[in-house]
Amino acid sequence: GAFLRAFRPADPNAVDDSREIMSYRAAVLILCVCVPIMVVWLHATGIPLWATIVFLLAALILFYGLTRVVAESGMAEAVASTTGSSFVVSSFGAGSLGPPGLAALSLTYVWSADIRTFVMASVANGLKIVDGPTGKRRRILWSMVGAIAACFVASVVTTLYLSYRHGGINGNTWFFGGGAKAPFDYAVSKMLNPEGPNLAGWIFKGVGALAMGALMALRTRFLWFPFHPIGFAIGPIWIMDHIWVTVFLAWALKLSILRWGGVRMYRAARPFFLGLILGQFTCNGAWLIVDVLTGA
Repeated sequence: GAFLRAFRPADPNAVDDSREIMSYRAAVLILCVCVPIMVVWLHATGIPLWATIVFLLAALILFYGLTRVVAESGMAEAVASTTGSSFVVSSFGAGSLGPPGLAALSLTYVWSADIRTFVMASVANGLKIVDGPTGKRRRILWSMVGAIAACFVASVVTTLYLSYRHGGINGNTWFFGGGAKAPFDYAVSKMLNPEGPNLAGWIFKGVGALAMGALMALRTRFLWFPFHPIGFAIGPIWIMDHIWVTVFLAWALKLSILRWGGVRMYRAARPFFLGLILGQFTCNGAWLIVDVLTGA
């Protein structure tokens, strides 16, 4: 529907994009321009062309999947079970990439690996907040672009300032230590011990895809089916060890409100729970200001 609207807007079967923040034609054109540029740059760093295409496809699928998980489940954060680079190495073997390809793949970790929060999920939630009949949705796009630019500059400046002022080694042990070295340690280990394709991994991919497809089909066809496919996708991931209690509490509260209070009470209670989120950000932000003013 989106591609039909982009290339044949007069077609009666084309999807209406008048309420979107960007026309489908503009979105498709940007995608068609940016993806080839990414392919060229990644290939220029040393990744074989075929591996570049496979890696980029895997990374985009993971981005899309995580966005669906966050948007549909309401989770504050989610982590993928794998990364685009690990998918390529495991599926086709480290030997097929060679040392230059492995070294170049390690450089992609900064934007495609440890993505607990990323723009795609934030945009999806932001669009849901402004959902409704309004003629000003196109303005939201530029607000988002401005916020991304401001956050990018602020985060880079803050990270550099704190690192040089206090020493990065004294910072978070993962972001300034293990996480910073992990991509290159991984690449070196694969260079020293190159392995072939992981056949067991292909079997697990196939079984997982079949199980996920079955869960999605059951949930689509039977309203009484109690298990959500998202649980299968994110249940075994390490981050659930930290947030499963809050996920359970949110589920129990929502179920109780809908069962005994109905949709009217659910809608009336939403501002309270949104206020909890706003309260946390307000509290954290206020203490950051106090820290700046007091130097403590």
